[in-house]
Amino acid sequence: MPNVNDERNIPKGYFLKMDNGVKFEDIEFAGVENYNYQFGARSDTEKFYRAIHNESGDKSLLRLVRVNIGGLEYWQVSKIASETRRIGLGKSLYEAAIELEEYPIICDKTLTMPGSYNIWQSLIRDARNGKFKIQLVNTASGLVKPFDFKTPRTQIWGYDVDLIEIIKEDPSNLEEAFLRKEISLDLYEYLGSFYKRIGDRKEIRLAISKT
Repeated sequence: MPNVNDERNIPKGYFLKMDNGVKFEDIEFAGVENYNYQFGARSDTEKFYRAIHNESGDKSLLRLVRVNIGGLEYWQVSKIASETRRIGLGKSLYEAAIELEEYPIICDKTLTMPGSYNIWQSLIRDARNGKFKIQLVNTASGLVKPFDFKTPRTQIWGYDVDLIEIIKEDPSNLEEAFLRKEISLDLYEYLGSFYKRIGDRKEIRLAISKT
């Protein structure tokens, strides 16, 4: 599956202007309370979903780009950003796209932790309960197969292999990176527990669609 990265490597609000010039229209979607959901497209291969707070105007934005992998069409999550975090806005935008788009929604080769990593973990739980269908897509071979919910996390989420080797050579490097605030607590704990079993997963993606 995709590799993970620290979401703090992305400046807050960095992607919130990527919808400049796009015309939006309201959509009917029961998302987070007090937010209005909208859809817009810059072209046939670039779409946006966003949620706007009814009073403050705070925005959450999801950008999708159309890709073809192994002869199959997908909407790939290119960017996602929110002015207000940890209230479910990101996941709700994913759900809106899953509900309204013709093609499955597929993740990028790198996810931020906690960020989009947590969103996908939650979507996997929903799929286990029958709400969605999740598949594994190998971008190198084009092979598509159903997601096995018994798969260990270390076989789902990868990390940069060069950095993993640095940690393996001297585990104190991980501690020092955390103390220097170069990685988040979530990523520090994940790597500290599993770095011996983590590999490069950038060629494997998660694709999600309606059941």
